[in-house]
Amino acid sequence: MSFHNENVIEEIKLKADIVNVIGEFLPLKKRGRNFITNCPFHNEKTASFTVSPEKQIYHCFGCNASGNVFTFLMEHEHLSFPEALKYLADKYSIELRDEYTYKGYQGNREIDDKKERLYNIHQFVARYFYKKIYDEYGKEALAYARNRGLSKDTLDKFKIGYAPYKSHELVQQLQKLGYMDEELIESGIFSKSMDGRIYSKFFNRLIFPIDNIKNKIIGFGGRILGEGEPKYLNSPETLIFKKKNNLYGLFNAKDEIRKTNQIILMEGYMDVISVWQKGVYNAIASLGTALTEEQCKLMLRYSNEIVLVYDNDNAGNKATIRAIEMFRPLKAEIRVAQLTGAKDPDEYIIKYGLNAFLERIRVSKSSFIYLLDLIKDKMDLTIPEEKIKAIRYLIPEIMSKEDELLKKEYLHIISQEFNVDKKDLENIIFHNNSVINNTVIKPSTISKLHNTADSVRKDKAEFEVVQHLVNHLTFLDNYSFNDKLKYFTNELVIKILKKIEELYKDGYMKIAEMLEQIGDDDIKEYLAGLSFKDEIKLTENDFHQYVNKVIELDYENRIKKINEEINFEDKKGNIDKLNELQKKWEFYMEKKKEIQGGKYGENK
Repeated sequence: MSFHNENVIEEIKLKADIVNVIGEFLPLKKRGRNFITNCPFHNEKTASFTVSPEKQIYHCFGCNASGNVFTFLMEHEHLSFPEALKYLADKYSIELRDEYTYKGYQGNREIDDKKERLYNIHQFVARYFYKKIYDEYGKEALAYARNRGLSKDTLDKFKIGYAPYKSHELVQQLQKLGYMDEELIESGIFSKSMDGRIYSKFFNRLIFPIDNIKNKIIGFGGRILGEGEPKYLNSPETLIFKKKNNLYGLFNAKDEIRKTNQIILMEGYMDVISVWQKGVYNAIASLGTALTEEQCKLMLRYSNEIVLVYDNDNAGNKATIRAIEMFRPLKAEIRVAQLTGAKDPDEYIIKYGLNAFLERIRVSKSSFIYLLDLIKDKMDLTIPEEKIKAIRYLIPEIMSKEDELLKKEYLHIISQEFNVDKKDLENIIFHNNSVINNTVIKPSTISKLHNTADSVRKDKAEFEVVQHLVNHLTFLDNYSFNDKLKYFTNELVIKILKKIEELYKDGYMKIAEMLEQIGDDDIKEYLAGLSFKDEIKLTENDFHQYVNKVIELDYENRIKKINEEINFEDKKGNIDKLNELQKKWEFYMEKKKEIQGGKYGENK
C-alpha cells in the first residue's frame, strides 16, 4: 500500500469536481443550484439524492447517505480510501508521491495495514477450509451438506468448507507466510492453549464464511457435525468483524434486491443458502444475533420493503415483533410472511414447492395486520383492560406511517375490531401528536425531543441556531459556544455545536471537510441535510439574536417551573420555601429582561 502527502489530497479535492465524478456513475439532472438523481444506496421512485457543486457534498433525503467525492467512491464502488485516492489521482493526472498522512481522515496507516493482514488471514483460512471439504477428512461434512440438498454450485457460491479436528497444518502454513501468533489470535479464528500452542477454535464443523459488502471475508460461522455444543459457533468481534454492522449474504443478494426492490430477511445461514439454491436471490440473514439499528439502516440503503421470514415458532414470533419495533422509527415498509405447515423456509419449499413459497411472500401481511392478528390470537379482548392495552400497543405502529390515508384506514380497522369510537382514536393520533407529525427532525432524533409545547418551541429555536451556523461558519472566528451551551437542552444540538466548533478550530473550514471527520451518524446526516436548505444571509449580530432567543426561552422555561413550584408551596403554606422561590423568580425575570435588551446573562 502506498501512502501520499496530504497536500496531494488537497490538490485532488480542488480538481475532483463531485458532480463530474458522480455523473460518471449516475444520471444527474440540474435542479436549481444542485443536481439530483435516484439514490444508488436505496431503491426509490422519486429522486432524493442531491449533489451540491458549491459545497462539494451529496446527501440523500430518503436514506440519509451523505459525504464527499471520496466517500461516494468508497460506498458506491466499495473502494478503500487509498484506492479512491488512486482512482481520482489517475483520473486527474495527479502524481502520487511516497509519504502520506491520514490527517483529514478517520483511520491511520497502522490500522489499515493491520486490517489488510486480517483480511488476508481470513481469505487464506477460507480457501483452506473449502479445500478440506473435498479431501478424505471432509467426507462426513460433504455428506452432511449433500444430505441437506446443497449442490456443488451452492458450496462454491457461499465458499462453504470444513474445519478438520486438527489445525496444526493450517497454523504452520500461516506462520510460514509470516503471520505472527498475536495476529492469528487477533483474527478471532485461533486461540492459544495453556502450553502455548496455537489452534483453531473451529474444528469438526461445516464452515460458512461471512463476507462484508465489499466481498471480503471477515468472519466464520461453523455448525458442529454430530453431537456437541455449541451447535453453531461464530467468530468473535474483531477489528474487521462487527456483527451489528453486517448481514449474511448481502453481497450476493444486493443486485437482486435492487432489481426486485425487496429484501427477504431470514434467521440463519442455512435459510439463506437453501432458498438461494432454489431460486430466491434476495434473501439475507442477521448473523444469528438480535437485529440491530445499524443492520436496519444498512438494509434500507438497498430497499425500503423488508419481508420478515422467521421460523414458525414462539422464538420466531418474538424475533418478528422485535424486528418490527426496530424498523418502526426508520419509516420502512415491513411485511411478514407466515409459513404455516413448516418450521423454516427450507422445509416449506421442500414440502410445498418454490411457487408456494413465493406466493407466501406475495401475500405477506403488513406489520400492522400481523400485530393485530397476533393480539387477537393471544389476548382476551373481552376484558376492558386487555382491550385498552392492545390498542395502546398498536397506536405507535399506526403513528409511524407517513401516509395519512393509511393511518385513517388502520384506525377504521381498530375501531371495528375493538368496538371503539373512531373519533376518539383520531384525536389521539392526529391532535396529540404534533411533535411527531410536524417536526422536520429525522425519525432517529425524535426520541430526543420533549413532549411539551414549551420544549418544542425551544428545540425549534436551538435547531435554527445550528442551521444558521452551518451556513455562516466564519462567525466562529469571533464567537464561541463554550459558555452558552448550558442554555441548550437538546442533546443532538449540543453534540452538533460542540463538534462544529471543535472541527472549525482544528482547521476544517467547510462542511464537506467536517463531514469527513464525523463518526456519529446522527450528526453527520443532519448536517449534510441542513447544507442543502435555502441559505438566509445573516450578520453576526443577527446570529447573536438567534442564540439570545434560545437563552431567553431557557429563562422562560425556568420561570414557568418556578411558578409551578410557588403554587405548590403556597398550598402547603411553606413561607421559607416561598421566599426562596420568589428570589429565584426575580433573578430569572431580571435575566430575561437583560437578554431581551440585547445582553446575555450568566446562569446561577
